[in-house]
Amino acid sequence: MSHSLRFKLSVSLCRSKAIRKRLRAINESRAQKHKGLSQPHKRLRSLADHVPHDSGRKIFLKFLSGIMFHY
Repeated sequence: MSHSLRFKLSVSLCRSKAIRKRLRAINESRAQKHKGLSQPHKRLRSLADHVPHDSGRKIFLKFLSGIMFHY
């Protein structure tokens, strides 16, 4: 192999390693962000499991009617 061909191959390998490393870092960052965002939703879902479905709607409608009649 000629020197220039070896150099091109080594540059190409370095670039591909750098790209893989960068993509891995991006994926890890996304995974951490997704993990952090899903935790509040899990808490809300667990709270919602303890509330009967109709009561939330009734409370919301009472709240809305209270606002509408207050003004």
